[in-house]
Amino acid sequence: NPACGTSRNVLAMIRNSGVEPTVIEYLNIEPIANGGNTSDAIYDLGGADNDDAVLQLDGSGQLKLSGTGFETVLFLAPSTSLTIRGGAGRDTLTVRGLIALSAAALLIQMEHILLDDDAVITTSGTVTLEAESSVTGGPTLGCVLALATHCADASVDVNGGDITAGALNLTATATVVPDA
Repeated sequence: NPACGTSRNVLAMIRNSGVEPTVIEYLNIEPIANGGNTSDAIYDLGGADNDDAVLQLDGSGQLKLSGTGFETVLFLAPSTSLTIRGGAGRDTLTVRGLIALSAAALLIQMEHILLDDDAVITTSGTVTLEAESSVTGGPTLGCVLALATHCADASVDVNGGDITAGALNLTATATVVPDA
């Protein structure tokens, strides 16, 4: 941490010994909170915007949840339920490849959910994809530049992907509460 006096002192001692250290800075990477267990896995991506989150099968047979705004997580498919929440930021999750959950329920809550054309979700449980966005107050600068009054935007896009489930719920809701 370049802002930490102890870190700077240690770096100075290493450099004084004639060695130039390689410094790796980890910025804007939030840890993922896994509030579940092996039967009920719950992942909350935190408060930052995550516009490139991906859920896919890893080469080792585990599921992989990755993105640039949080730590990559490898995990076995849970037996009862898998929940992935975007958190407080504006989030997009793309599902790629085979996601085989046996009988586990799948709940994804983000502003944007995308199933790639090669996505295959299979479970005898319930699959719920909930996209929700809510904006309170006046427009942001980005919205004004885009000639929009507010930027509440939510979507569930199934681009040729396949979902086989005991029950399927897809919802996308965008709400705006303007300034009084």
